[in-house]
Amino acid sequence: MFCSPSTWTKAHVQSWLRWAWKHYNIPGEYNLGNLDLTGLELCFSTKEDFKNRSEHGGLLYEAFIQLQLDIPQSEWECKYYSAGYIHCYKMVMNK
Repeated sequence: MFCSPSTWTKAHVQSWLRWAWKHYNIPGEYNLGNLDLTGLELCFSTKEDFKNRSEHGGLLYEAFIQLQLDIPQSEWECKYYSAGYIHCYKMVMNK
């Protein structure tokens, strides 16, 4: 499945947030309610929006921006793992 963050469903966003929470060792409880967004809403959120939704919003915003800088939107491929996380990476082109 090919996807860019702007096409993520709320479930995709939640999966990425759970991954980011673990990956960046963010302390405290993961609060699903304040970050219940679609991918499009996430893409249009400012750093201030992230901060208003979570005490760790600044870190989450930076992680999301870095994710978008690392992988151009045209090269997204998403895989789901049994833990429910979404992992996006550059697509390998078969020749």
